[in-house]
Amino acid sequence: MSAFSRPLSARRRSLPPAFVGAGLSFLGASAVVAAWNAAERFAHGWWLVSFLALVGGVAQLLLGAGHAALRPWRSGVRARWSPDRLAVLWNAGTLLVPLGVLAHTRLAVVVGGVLLVATLSGLSLELRGGLTAKAGRAPRWPVAYVVVLAVLAASVLVGMWLAWDLAWT
Repeated sequence: MSAFSRPLSARRRSLPPAFVGAGLSFLGASAVVAAWNAAERFAHGWWLVSFLALVGGVAQLLLGAGHAALRPWRSGVRARWSPDRLAVLWNAGTLLVPLGVLAHTRLAVVVGGVLLVATLSGLSLELRGGLTAKAGRAPRWPVAYVVVLAVLAASVLVGMWLAWDLAWT
């Protein structure tokens, strides 16, 4: 049985712990911020809840799952970036963006966005390296992973533009 014919639940053990641990931590943090904002509203509260849950939690778990799915496809291909390094970049960007928004510092938002784009670039380079190293028919999951990477990259770039170009209240 090939590594790709197994269900994703059977490959769960191969998920990078850095992505999973941080992703679950961001989901927990978003729940805490949601409770805090419900009790006492603060500026950008619901945006912060959404950002922590979607970018820090859901997106990070999807990126980790995609990276884990790459592992058997990349067999024999030297990884340029370790999963831990990619997770550090993603988490640094995920922390810098809301800190910049809450402190009204556009530069921090842009630097955080650049770190997020750098992570997505590293993941896409690994995907490209794995697909070019293997001849023959590729499984269908890389198409979904490319869509996730593209949507996240577009979202980061639009968010950086909005943060830089629009006045904050």
